[in-house]
Amino acid sequence: MLQSELKKEQHDIPDKIPGDPGHIKVSPDYKVTRTEGGISYTGWCVGASDVVLVMAPAGKIAGRVTDSAGNSIANATIQVEFDLAGRFGNVAYPSLYFWQTSTSADADGYYIVGFLPPLWDKCRYQLSFGAEGFVSQRESVTSKGPLDEMTVDFRLLQAGSTVRGILKDNYGALLDNRAVFATVDGRRYSSCSTRTNDDGSFELKGCPVVQGLGVGAELSYNLYATGTPKDDGFEYYPDLAVDVEYEPGQNEYDVEMIAILPELTIEVDVVDSTGHPLSWYPVEIRAGGKISTQWKRDRRFYAITDETGFCRLENVPDIEGLRIILSGEYYTTSYQHLPKHQRDEIQQFSKTYINKYKRTYIPIEIVPGEKNYYVRAVILTSQQHENGMNPW
Repeated sequence: MLQSELKKEQHDIPDKIPGDPGHIKVSPDYKVTRTEGGISYTGWCVGASDVVLVMAPAGKIAGRVTDSAGNSIANATIQVEFDLAGRFGNVAYPSLYFWQTSTSADADGYYIVGFLPPLWDKCRYQLSFGAEGFVSQRESVTSKGPLDEMTVDFRLLQAGSTVRGILKDNYGALLDNRAVFATVDGRRYSSCSTRTNDDGSFELKGCPVVQGLGVGAELSYNLYATGTPKDDGFEYYPDLAVDVEYEPGQNEYDVEMIAILPELTIEVDVVDSTGHPLSWYPVEIRAGGKISTQWKRDRRFYAITDETGFCRLENVPDIEGLRIILSGEYYTTSYQHLPKHQRDEIQQFSKTYINKYKRTYIPIEIVPGEKNYYVRAVILTSQQHENGMNPW
């Protein structure tokens, strides 16, 4: 499971896995790719010694699989994978590193998956449920400690709806090769998903037959490699969701999905309590997780003021919860495009800002039809904040 004690420390899970990974003997040509039986690999580990394995009681997950009316689904399939958690609940090792196990429900829909590693708190067990005539779905459950027994009941929805549609923006641009998927009451069903065609059209088959059916589009992630022609012309949009006008007995639907092109410009002046401009101060745009890290990096929403304390954020999305964060924390993407002498100067400022000034949040009040905004951000020191000073 672990390659070395170093790996254990790197993934922030010391003392979590019992035993000892021992000593690894590394091949001097470990970077050389070999092919055997049609499979390519790098065989850097050529031996191990002093490995200590610790046996522990296995855990189990059990439950019942039913349909939307509460009726048992016989012979449903259940597959279990697991992610190892770091100290703060982050995924230190994802499920792709490990084995998976599966079982089937009995005639009454009951199932048991045993012989599972007990793991520790904040680890995630990924359960996948499926049955003929129903929409497959995945459920993630987080452990609160070493697994003994856990009950996970699951409801599968009948499959049979087909949703067709077109995805474009508010200027009529057709959005091709974008991920679209079925939703029910906002929950994503990845088994009913596809990508849009060149003309922005899509077809989702085998969608749930249920009130609350909808379609979502993932528009805030760029799957193209940096520097490729597709990447150069890629436009980010806020993720989109539309409802399907469900009718009992109807199994085919058509929808139109219209994404709003990001066009806001926000100009920011950052000053201290005396009105003195703060040069090279980090400025970030957030919207409650609706703007992906990739989007922020590519469009320089991790920004930085210039020598006069000014910065301009362009092509910002009109999205609920939009706000500016002034934390004093630097991201290298915010200034790596600048000349070296300015980067060196910024690094000197960063040592002062992060310790001296209080993190500041400024909401952007969106006015319908307005595309240009100006913010004068007054940053208090931590001491001024503790003394109750009001920057406004």
